[in-house]
Amino acid sequence: MMVLPVVPCQVPARVCHLKNPVGGGAQGEAIVATLAAVAFLEANASEHRDEWSSLAAKATRWVEAALAALGQGGAFDPLSHEVGLLV
Repeated sequence: MMVLPVVPCQVPARVCHLKNPVGGGAQGEAIVATLAAVAFLEANASEHRDEWSSLAAKATRWVEAALAALGQGGAFDPLSHEVGLLV
């Protein structure tokens, strides 16, 4: 039996716990990290929105698709809100 190493969460600890409701693991971490990046841009770079808005739209579509693939299609709005409060 192959034993995989335990990899610590790569996003800040205050948002790391949010990966668990969406399946945890690397996929949950990627979803939360993506939402955190978009929330950060919205909160801290709104004056440059024209430079990153298409990237944010693509990231949002990816998160929605990833959540749907995990059977969590309705989780986008509440999860996005929770991440936004912590960023």
